[in-house]
Amino acid sequence: MLLRTAENSPAHRGNRQGVTIVPLDVRVNADCSIDIRAKDADYAAPGPDETLKF
Repeated sequence: MLLRTAENSPAHRGNRQGVTIVPLDVRVNADCSIDIRAKDADYAAPGPDETLKF
């Protein structure tokens, strides 16, 4: 089951368990590099509360 949060909801309050399982598309390219992408567009990019500034 894929759980989603309401728009603009902080990720850490997405569900009681604190876990969201997102299906991934994992590919190994000809040059042996690996591409990992979320299959669901809603999870393709981190939200503003999920990014870290260094």
